[in-house]
Amino acid sequence: MDKEIDIKLLIQWLGVEGAKEGLKKSNKLTVNELKKIANNHGISYKSKITRNDLIVLLILKYDRKIDKKFSELMEMKAPEIAEYLVNTNCTKEELMQLLNQNSIPFKKSLSRIALIRYAADEISSMGVFKRIGED
Repeated sequence: MDKEIDIKLLIQWLGVEGAKEGLKKSNKLTVNELKKIANNHGISYKSKITRNDLIVLLILKYDRKIDKKFSELMEMKAPEIAEYLVNTNCTKEELMQLLNQNSIPFKKSLSRIALIRYAADEISSMGVFKRIGED
């Protein structure tokens, strides 16, 4: 393709699900072209990433709901983190990305709300250990 797709604009026009489905159904956007777009936007990915996973990463880049830094989340208690995550209306994919980026293992089979509770407990525990280590 000659011109790069504006993912942010696509999401504004079609919404998250519409943009995701449009990218998935496109006959013109190859995996290599999606990788070029990801590279141009500083999105890291595994070399053998699937087309669908790459599309999810591209969408997440511009539809981020969790706006607190991980260090800020670690300063909060588990119920506060859970409440924050519920209130942001973040997706399960964004939660999984947050956990992956911070090397926190999780089960992909968990529901969104179970993943929120798990993430809140893990992040809060990491914060407690960090504070103990600093004393």
